Amino acid sequence: MTPLKMRFIKGSASYVHAPENYFDVLICDEAHRLKEQGHMKMKIEGENQVTQIIRSSRISVFFIDDFQKISKKDIGSLKEIEKEAARFGADIHTVELESHYRCSGSGNYISWLDSILNNLGIQMAQILPLVFYSTIKIH
Repeated sequence: MTPLKMRFIKGSASYVHAPENYFDVLICDEAHRLKEQGHMKMKIEGENQVTQIIRSSRISVFFIDDFQKISKKDIGSLKEIEKEAARFGADIHTVELESHYRCSGSGNYISWLDSILNNLGIQMAQILPLVFYSTIKIH
């Protein structure tokens, strides 16, 4: 992984000690694999990885498939995300994907992401540099 990618791609256990709303946006792919605590990471009483992601960011995006859990340790579920979001008084917007998108530069993925952002009144050209540059300044 390149140094630049290492700044943007983190494991789900990376947010144990992150301050509240430290990040503008956190995107969690494979959220059904979230755990009570990360391997060899300290745990904060009353928090799990879902809690930590929601607490650490102004906007949390979870890509989840409740049918893809592979371990009894996997706690990530739509129900768990809704419960933890409610604790923080967060608005929840659920979007059901009709097919799988694989990023890898897929035109379908980029079009889907652009349509989601446009529905929120945001143009992709506005948000991607904003997230990119603010993330670099934070680290």
